[in-house]
Amino acid sequence: MRSRWAAALFLACGLSCSREDAAAPAPALPAEKVETAFSRAFEPDKFREKYSPHFTRVAGGGGRSGVKITPPDHTFKDFTLRGPVGEEKIGEIVAALKTELLELARSTGAQIVREPGAMTPERLGSLPYGTLKDQYSGGLQGFHFAYRQAAVEGAVDVLAGSGAVDGKKEWMLIVSVHEAR
Repeated sequence: MRSRWAAALFLACGLSCSREDAAAPAPALPAEKVETAFSRAFEPDKFREKYSPHFTRVAGGGGRSGVKITPPDHTFKDFTLRGPVGEEKIGEIVAALKTELLELARSTGAQIVREPGAMTPERLGSLPYGTLKDQYSGGLQGFHFAYRQAAVEGAVDVLAGSGAVDGKKEWMLIVSVHEAR
């Protein structure tokens, strides 16, 4: 299941989705597999640990590459949190993640090629987060941005949606970093 959404995330993200980005020539790809300094610096476990006290359920994550239905030169790092977090608190968490992830990207030398955009229902519809779309589609919050570092392009998506689980409102938060060389 995770392989399917990870592959679709890359396809849906359109790492160079603006016309200006698409017109810029991409650097030549190195023969060996490359991971950007940003991807190396993004440690899902540390982010998950920092934000998990606000949630009741923490779902896997970590990093993978060569996902079955994607080319072997794609890598993903992500984590998911779920729980009864208030709407104001989830907004604070999303804002904090935006600041932290942008600072991390810039501090590692990544070039932001698409500034953070709001997570909209249209954007969510193009992403493969089935559980989020089916059960957690209320109160949608989040952002996405694209970056480039050397010959590698990447995208960051942070999604939060609310839904009813066992008759109680809770939020699902997904944070994902994806790279393709």
